[in-house]
Amino acid sequence: MLAPCIHSGFLLARLGRPEVQSCISGLQQYSFAYEEAADQANEMARIYSAGGEELGHMAGLGAHGRMLSLSPSTSGSVMTNGSAHEITGGGYL
Repeated sequence: MLAPCIHSGFLLARLGRPEVQSCISGLQQYSFAYEEAADQANEMARIYSAGGEELGHMAGLGAHGRMLSLSPSTSGSVMTNGSAHEITGGGYL
């Protein structure tokens, strides 16, 4: 469980996501058994505190690589798994 917490935590920190706090807390708990976990938790917190946004260009991506839209009326097409899907209507993606 240590490695997934580290990998996902650093991604969340780089994206500037508040969910990173769960990973930081988990690593701090792991640090009682694995000393290096404390260093990784501190680095993760530093990246998050610095504003993250290292990968801010990905922040608008939703599930399956689709762009999220905040507009109530959307039309166009979305590529998923190599095939295009038409989007019409008045719903959120």
